[in-house]
Amino acid sequence: MRAAAEPSQGGITVVARKVSSVEQRKKDKEFRKLQQEIQQDRQQFSQKIEKLQKDLNDAQASLNEESMAKLTLQMELDSRMGRMNSSGDEIRFEGWLSVPNQRNARRLGYWKKQYVIVSSKKILFYDSETDKANSTPNLVLDMSKLFHVRSVIKTDVPRADDKDIPLIFQLLYAGEGEARKPDDIPTHHTNVQDSTSIFYKHHDLSPITFHMPTTCEACNKPLWHILRPPPAYECKRCKTKLHKEHIDNGESAVAPCKVNVDNAVARALLMLAPSIDEQAKWITRLSKKIKQTGFAATSTNKTSPSYDVRASVRQPYNKYSSAASLRSSTLPAHNSDPSLIKRTGV
Repeated sequence: MRAAAEPSQGGITVVARKVSSVEQRKKDKEFRKLQQEIQQDRQQFSQKIEKLQKDLNDAQASLNEESMAKLTLQMELDSRMGRMNSSGDEIRFEGWLSVPNQRNARRLGYWKKQYVIVSSKKILFYDSETDKANSTPNLVLDMSKLFHVRSVIKTDVPRADDKDIPLIFQLLYAGEGEARKPDDIPTHHTNVQDSTSIFYKHHDLSPITFHMPTTCEACNKPLWHILRPPPAYECKRCKTKLHKEHIDNGESAVAPCKVNVDNAVARALLMLAPSIDEQAKWITRLSKKIKQTGFAATSTNKTSPSYDVRASVRQPYNKYSSAASLRSSTLPAHNSDPSLIKRTGV
């Protein structure tokens, strides 16, 4: 009985193996088919992504072109409107100035000459008389976004030539009030936050020492020494420079920060006048304009921008006494608050 059963069991085993092989081949075939379908789906999906990406790039390019065209037209309009507002010296004045062209002040050609027109609502910068005639400025600043103009000292622009210091002045303005030609790249620098900073009367004060002539803005005493400079603070926003002891003692002589802004970026533009007298005239006229139509005078401006610039309201070197008397009156004696910042120039 056992011998008769053995062939039967062997036959069942062979049949089972044949069935398993058939099923395996069938599954392999289905698997390959699924793989092909997945591969086709991937290819189709990749093609769709490429098409959508191309459409997006084309749309962005068109948007950029339209934005640049709109900006160019707006700048031309501002130029023409500015030229129309010429009913008197108090409303409009103009002349040749120079602005920074490169980051390194020691490079040849650092200053780039510009023809500047100040109208009732705009400050227009032209590369040449031809651009002026064609109403194509490369930079337009909104008068309502300006909030200060000041002369500089050596510590404000350490890389500038000493002979240029009494000729340089600085214009501070809100970033949203700037319009530049698309191909004109500004040299702004973003401020870096410092963990050692302290806050006092809205100042963002950072520890610093000075080895060049510098004066404390609270007591008007020297704030520098070649070998052993006294401990000092400098505000990152308004660049006020103070003895450390004034802050430690909480003295009332320290005025609040003069720069105040929320969610805005302020910028500073250095400008070089052809002579000390011209620098004095530009500072005086711009100060008057800013008082009349600048940031503080505009009711819609609730705040004023902060900036990251080497800017000081103190007097320059004594040997430049004619320039030293030009302390700007566009900033209040006791006023202000904070934010972010950028820098143009030296």
